[in-house]
Amino acid sequence: MKKWCIILFIAVISVNAQAQWSARLGYNYLFAPDWDESFYNYNFARPWNKKELSPLIHGYEARMGWIFRWKAIKSLYVHPQLGMHQFTSRSANNGEDMFVRLRNYSLQCDVNFNPRALFKNVSAGPLGTRFHMYISPALHLWDPHVNKGEVIYSDQYEKRSEDLSMSFSVGAGMGYRALMIAKKFIVTPQVGVRYAPNVTLKEFPNAIQGGNETNLFQKAQVVWLWETGIEVVWIFPRTKSGKGYMRPCTDC
Repeated sequence: MKKWCIILFIAVISVNAQAQWSARLGYNYLFAPDWDESFYNYNFARPWNKKELSPLIHGYEARMGWIFRWKAIKSLYVHPQLGMHQFTSRSANNGEDMFVRLRNYSLQCDVNFNPRALFKNVSAGPLGTRFHMYISPALHLWDPHVNKGEVIYSDQYEKRSEDLSMSFSVGAGMGYRALMIAKKFIVTPQVGVRYAPNVTLKEFPNAIQGGNETNLFQKAQVVWLWETGIEVVWIFPRTKSGKGYMRPCTDC
């Protein structure tokens, strides 16, 4: 274990020597109508619920990654990231509470660019131009969890809990490097959208309904994920003078 910790530490230091470290917190809006049907049917069959089980729509995300300079003169940067997205829902049914949680672990690689910089050279700060757009392919690991009170709602679903689902997505968005703090941190609000086709959550309707007599969908043909958040990048000095980078440019 100690050996792997040392290797991981050396790897992180090596990456930091070539890249800028980033962290991001944000809000997500999930649109997957095929999965929503399970929640609507659950509520329809239980009109006595004090609190209905709402579809998994609103969630949050946390990410960390490194930004590598690809081609500074064209303001092109590569930004691999690890992330976790979570959506939850809970209902109250005369003391028998239902809790549903969907976690999505992601490995994505953004390519940041400024359309104007692709055709002409522009002045830029340490992370390129202030305004930037990005395209973002990603791999996802979906981890659903359903329980009723303190007990897993379905034995079949409990056995399935280790059989996670994987999918691919592609996203796009934009951001604006709005603020530099203490010449060390750059704050960037971002907004984007992501599309993932054919995502399967095995036995998901069974876990919610306690069975699947209505033949509800395990596979979502279309999953849209709207993302908005605040990214903070820690700028490491790279110049021999030790003064670090200049603040983001004001005319780009």
